[in-house]
Amino acid sequence: MSAHPIHSAPTDGPRPDDPRHVALIMDGNGRWAEARGLPRAMGHREGVQALKRTVEAAPRFGIRCLTVFGFSTENWSRPADEVSDLMGLVRSYVASDLKRLERAGVRVRVLGRRTGLPDDIIAIIDKAEATTAHNEKFLLQVAFNYGGRADIVDAAQRHVDAVLAGQATGPLGEESLGRGLSTAGAPPVDVIVRTSGEQRLSNFLLWEAAYAELVYQNVLWPDYGAEGLADVIAQYRNRDRRFGGRTAPAEAIAPALDRLAQRHDVTLQVLEGFLYPGHSAHRMHATPEKTGASLIAQLERAASEAGAMLLTQATVRELYVDDAQRVRGLGFERPDGHLEQLACDTLVLACNGFGGNMQMVGELLPEMRGATFGGHVGNDGSAIQWGRQLGARLADLTGYQGHGSWVVPHGILMTWAVMAEGGIQLNAQGKRFHD
Repeated sequence: MSAHPIHSAPTDGPRPDDPRHVALIMDGNGRWAEARGLPRAMGHREGVQALKRTVEAAPRFGIRCLTVFGFSTENWSRPADEVSDLMGLVRSYVASDLKRLERAGVRVRVLGRRTGLPDDIIAIIDKAEATTAHNEKFLLQVAFNYGGRADIVDAAQRHVDAVLAGQATGPLGEESLGRGLSTAGAPPVDVIVRTSGEQRLSNFLLWEAAYAELVYQNVLWPDYGAEGLADVIAQYRNRDRRFGGRTAPAEAIAPALDRLAQRHDVTLQVLEGFLYPGHSAHRMHATPEKTGASLIAQLERAASEAGAMLLTQATVRELYVDDAQRVRGLGFERPDGHLEQLACDTLVLACNGFGGNMQMVGELLPEMRGATFGGHVGNDGSAIQWGRQLGARLADLTGYQGHGSWVVPHGILMTWAVMAEGGIQLNAQGKRFHD
């Protein structure tokens, strides 16, 4: 993959599907200093200033988590005076910036092994994490005395220790190993960036890199800042992220229907010749009764038999998470305004679309701005709003369909059911149409 120059910043602000977690290999401090006839230590000091600029700029691009490679397990092989200077930079950075980070709502988390670090460095790390533990606006992860291979080994060892202590059972799997990594609880890494033009991971976030985009930039780290992040966003927007899957969401429907039938005895059949305006193929899946009520009844039965508790007549207002950012409870409001709380192990939120939220339609479907259409007021965009609150990526929002027609100038809805019963539609030129 070729390296890319720094481009101008996107001018349209953060998008819902922009990267939320960016990881940085901060490379080029030594070359920056050597090009100016300065000692390498000066390059490291300027690199700290670049880190400050980058952390400050990241939230403006919608980034909620930044993971930076500060010191690797292999860096101990560098000359003793350079290692000493790097340790000194940790001391000075925390001393000068910890209060500012705390005020800005930044939570500091240090990844990697504590073994082998000087006692005062361990104390500084503990203080930084404890002081900012309550912050939630932004997560800054610093990989220090860190190696991707070592982190995977440590995670596996944690599982073995837990099994021997009777605190865990079963074989080691992807989920249990992931819980043991030092990055556990952080959002998935969207993109890994390396500066200076080098094109390798250098033992950084090997597990987390599985589906991360890789961006290589021809800029030395001491020169980095907001423009560098803008280039990352621009490149990321041009990537097609499939996570190993296929591009058409419709291709996942058949396996899902098979699972409903095989595991939950939900009976569905193909209904041919069903007139549904806007569709090129008039066929759909339906229950034998061909009613929405029967489908809801089957799904409700399946959920009940699977041990899932259905909460209705309630609007979720709050979610409660543990230290690993897993949802453990919710606060909800009844129609009479009464507030209640409920604990849970797993939560599925039933949310509405956003067709009735005109502002959100204009934001996510720009071509619909100013269009004449009607959206149900219940489709208020709650799914999008919860997704953003939870830091989720939004995808597959470029397509849409109409479930009927908006009659103008009357401002009333003609549903597909009207056409199915023999109704017709005429456009502004008096010509009949149905799709």
